Amino acid sequence: MSDAMKEFYNYPEAKVYVTRPPVIPGLGESGGLEMQLEARGDASWDNLVSATDTFLYYASLTPELQSVSSAMQSDIPQLYFDVDRDQAKFLGIPLSDIFSTMKAYLGSVYVNDFNMFNRIYRVYIQAEAPYRATRDNLDLFFVRGNDGSMVPLTALGTTEYTTGPGSIKRFNMFTTASINAIAAPGYSTGEAMAAMERIAREHLPENIGLEWSGLSYQEKKAGGQTGFVLALVFLFVFLFLAAQYESWVVPIAVLLSLPVATLGAYLGIWATGLENDIYFQIGMVTLIGLAAKNAILIVEFAKVQVDNGVDVVKAAIHAAQMRFRPILMTSLAFVLGMLPMVLASGPGSASRHSIGTGVFFGMLVAITVGIVLVPFFFVLIYKIKKQDPS
Repeated sequence: MSDAMKEFYNYPEAKVYVTRPPVIPGLGESGGLEMQLEARGDASWDNLVSATDTFLYYASLTPELQSVSSAMQSDIPQLYFDVDRDQAKFLGIPLSDIFSTMKAYLGSVYVNDFNMFNRIYRVYIQAEAPYRATRDNLDLFFVRGNDGSMVPLTALGTTEYTTGPGSIKRFNMFTTASINAIAAPGYSTGEAMAAMERIAREHLPENIGLEWSGLSYQEKKAGGQTGFVLALVFLFVFLFLAAQYESWVVPIAVLLSLPVATLGAYLGIWATGLENDIYFQIGMVTLIGLAAKNAILIVEFAKVQVDNGVDVVKAAIHAAQMRFRPILMTSLAFVLGMLPMVLASGPGSASRHSIGTGVFFGMLVAITVGIVLVPFFFVLIYKIKKQDPS
């Protein structure tokens, strides 16, 4: 994208914006962030144009955003045709015939579909491009009068050149201007969206509203659920362990070791400058399962010995010694298997970096620190359990 922008700098007469295609085809107009500025209340078209220009100016000064653009075309050359309604009525020509003729030749009119070679094609009526390029081409289009004679369009009105909007879009029943942007390197999409909302709140009038569309709407709707998802993960791990050990207390020794691995994952992405995005959060769910597996190996072995009458401290130390080698071998094999994702390059590497880096550093901390803390938590929970016979 940067190479394309450098090439377009050689054409100062054109304003060019380079955007990525949407991640999910058909959901949104482009990749990145997609926002709609809406003219609400008594806001006019001119108010919306002014608000869009103001937003684009302040967005260009914001470090969280880059490639900010708008699809709005407020002042483009147009040919205005002023129909002489008295003349049309005198000749017995309905206004609808005049407008439909201009629409068919200068624009297009859908006719029907037809099948050919197992494909469906649409049929449109439209004048060829050379015959609808200038004002003089209107002499080529005719409308039938009451007496059956063909009347040229130029005899039914006057033309003049003017400027106006190329197209007026609506979103949620409001006249709208679409704003597209990309999060700058080093910033997450959530931070970029917050920056855009801040600009709209501080610099736009009250009758200009803001709505998200495309993938940005889905992200905003699903945002802030990371804590809820991780809480569900911990809850289901706890319930499965409680059913396995037939105890509500022993699984806590496993759960207490999981924040250690989580802390290692967050420290890893912080040290490498990555973002807490959806890919990292998927990796977190995987990491919690792997860290729980290592803790289960120690807790389960120690619990069997305690049930056979062995002292809690001795059982915990012996379980850690017996399970240290298999835990270390399986965990290191997994960590080394994550290296290709950590060092990935090329298309799609950003998502692999987020998943791989978090799991890689989280497992390293789980191996080095978590294994040491699991026996301690096991002893602590059993001592609390003995103090509370109920």
